[in-house]
Amino acid sequence: MSRAVELDRLRQSVGGSGDPFAPAIAFLAERGINNVYPDSIGHFRHGATSGIIIGDRLVAADLLARDSVRDKDKFFLKMGKIGMRVQGFNDIDFSKGLPLPANEGDMVKPWAGFSYSVAQELGIAYQSLVRLNKVARADLVYEEPNMPAFVRKRICELIETYLDRSTPPLSFRQKNAARIKANWDGDIRSFYRLLYDTDTTTVASLGPDESVAIALYYDQRLLSNSHLTSVDKIMVEAIKARTNPADTAKEIAEYSDVPISEKGVMSYKKLLVSGSSEDAEQQDQEV
Repeated sequence: MSRAVELDRLRQSVGGSGDPFAPAIAFLAERGINNVYPDSIGHFRHGATSGIIIGDRLVAADLLARDSVRDKDKFFLKMGKIGMRVQGFNDIDFSKGLPLPANEGDMVKPWAGFSYSVAQELGIAYQSLVRLNKVARADLVYEEPNMPAFVRKRICELIETYLDRSTPPLSFRQKNAARIKANWDGDIRSFYRLLYDTDTTTVASLGPDESVAIALYYDQRLLSNSHLTSVDKIMVEAIKARTNPADTAKEIAEYSDVPISEKGVMSYKKLLVSGSSEDAEQQDQEV
């Protein structure tokens, strides 16, 4: 349910001035929302606060109960497909093989400016795209053991394609790719760990190949009506319990080796609870 719907239901339980707080506290407890002070309910009752925090916690409880965040998966599928289109790739049946350029023989477009083009087509700020792209990377790492075999195989093929571009003459970026290839264990997690041990330019250069992997993964999730991912569960539980965003970011980053920031967690939260992927106040540079 949306935040607005959840808050409307809460309003029905809070009553009017002088009414007991017990019905509202019971309503929240039934949804697994605890540690809400009566004063907070009183402020909401009288319009002194918007109730957004409680509303977000109720949305999170609903997402956990439904065990699904299809809107988030649809957003990432769209993000991946836009990246493919920017690169001139066909939108094809992934199960039949890797996509080919729209016109045979076309060169892959330079990666520089790729993310800006995707953000523009997606209608969000560049930094919002960068933050949310890290969530998709963490999803790939966490869910690797649960992926269909052909999905994992295709993603690893894409990684190999990216790394095989390290041919002479070697730029600094291509030398990094060669170093990753020499130390890569063949799994998604070790690839991202090695990638983030390089530099921001090398990380950014992955975008064109990674967009295909992201589109493939979320396409299959939507086809199979998949449950919450491990990253989704961590995030939704954190919203419900009002966990410090910095702690949530640390938990996700420590396992996935993808450096999700506190602001990245907030962008992810916005996408889950309100369908918005924007946060105009977040202007720091990330890759």
